[in-house]
Amino acid sequence: MAIPQVWLCRDFTLDLVRIRILDSGINSAHSEFAGKSVSFMEFDEIGFQTITSAQDHGNHGTHVAAIAAGNTCRVAPDDDLAVVAVMTGANGTGTLAQVLAGLNWLIHANFA
Repeated sequence: MAIPQVWLCRDFTLDLVRIRILDSGINSAHSEFAGKSVSFMEFDEIGFQTITSAQDHGNHGTHVAAIAAGNTCRVAPDDDLAVVAVMTGANGTGTLAQVLAGLNWLIHANFA
């Protein structure tokens, strides 16, 4: 396969699911997410909720979310996002407590 073919955008429909991401957060104001519903939560090092307004600690989460459901080149163009910031430490680190709290929130949150 030629390199240019690897980078071609492919759109898949996943029947309007909410893609759930554990990462460094998300810049929901980015143009990639215009018109999308983005639910957000952040957890601190011991697993307590800290911030509910979307932010990204390093832009990795924004990058991952754009690949999954952005407006330009994405896997699932019709889907909304639920993003949890759990990798909020120096150099993109996080704790097990953050990851477990984030998973718990993604499983139990009532996304309207």
